[in-house]
Amino acid sequence: MKKLIQELQRRNVIKSALAYLVFAWLITQVMAIIIPAFDLHTALLKTAIVVLSIGFPLWLIFSWVYEITPDGIKKTVDVDPEVSIAPQTSNRLNYVIIAGLVIVIGLLIKSNLVPSASAENEPKAAAIEVEVDKSIAVLAFADMSPEKDQEYFSDGISEEILNLLVKIPNLKVISRTSSFSYKGKDVKIKKIGEELHVNHVLEGSIRKSGNTFRITAQLIDVTTGAHIWSETYDRQMEDIFKIQDEIATKVTEQLKVSIIGTSLTSKKVDTEAYNLLLKARKLSDQNSSESYKNAMKLVEESIAIDSTYAPSWAELSSLFYTSGFYLVTMSMDEAMRNGKLAAQKAIDLDPNYVEGYLNLSRFEMASWDSKSASLLIEKAKKLEPNNISVIYAQSDVALSIGKVDSAIALTLKMKDINPLFEINWYMGYYYWMKG
Repeated sequence: MKKLIQELQRRNVIKSALAYLVFAWLITQVMAIIIPAFDLHTALLKTAIVVLSIGFPLWLIFSWVYEITPDGIKKTVDVDPEVSIAPQTSNRLNYVIIAGLVIVIGLLIKSNLVPSASAENEPKAAAIEVEVDKSIAVLAFADMSPEKDQEYFSDGISEEILNLLVKIPNLKVISRTSSFSYKGKDVKIKKIGEELHVNHVLEGSIRKSGNTFRITAQLIDVTTGAHIWSETYDRQMEDIFKIQDEIATKVTEQLKVSIIGTSLTSKKVDTEAYNLLLKARKLSDQNSSESYKNAMKLVEESIAIDSTYAPSWAELSSLFYTSGFYLVTMSMDEAMRNGKLAAQKAIDLDPNYVEGYLNLSRFEMASWDSKSASLLIEKAKKLEPNNISVIYAQSDVALSIGKVDSAIALTLKMKDINPLFEINWYMGYYYWMKG
């Protein structure tokens, strides 16, 4: 180990690494200032960070393998130690590192001692304004089917009920990410309530066999542990939408939440098409190229059975977006073209379905059209202001146009309805953007 360290020092690998890190930080700082000033897309900064991160190990390898000589760059092993200028290079690197650190320290002093213009308007946590007892977490219903092969169905129904409740402006509903994180875990209801900051929990189970199902749902007071309401439904598949609506309605009645102006009615669709859609959503949770490919096939089958169901088109749009822009299993042009068409189809079929607007806004953002994306997100916000996907989209647009304070406030609001969401990286990034 000692010999390795000595060799790293001789080849100036350690000093090269320090110089790289210092100037990579400075580059991102300069970009964080330039991007908002020239109204450029924040994706440029994210791209720069990724490129610099990838470049770091390559730089280390280069520093180890090669050496700068009076005759140009040569492999270190080919340079005679007696004619090597590694010591001189080491001294130059010292000056580079010191100069870089002086600039870094200066910037840090400025950012900490000189208040920013917006310091007086520091964003606070934008919690959803509801009465304390008007809060609920919908846990993933347990799969009680004989073969334990209906998890996609139990998860899907739980999420549909959650989505119905999210529509109610004066009810705080914890997001799926946090609520479903307790699936399969033996955690007391009181503990869940404390961690999610809610006073009520809806839990249940589903037993599905063929075309019949049994759903048991119960609403629990977190403080007392008392069952406020419970019901068991033995029905046929064609009744699934009525049951979802009834459970959501019963919850609002028990919590005495006003639903005036809010429709808690699920859109009807062929039950087989619905079943295929739920299977596709479960597959997409696996986040792999293969699972997305199979999920897309299922959604296309669902649409072939019933092409009038907006959620199926919205799901297809989402799959195109992820496949083209993240998994890269298709060209971005193909994903953009087909994804936008699917999102617009969802909007045309159901102008009140939020996901259609959100998906279309993602493609507009990818096209560097923040203005069009903002208009779409504003429509989604009017429909479901407490939907975490809407809030996330708002923060993304705010950041892209340099409104960092708004992005911070919206992220804090997301934390309120997604308590297990780790925001430290985001907040660090935002304050870094502020400088």
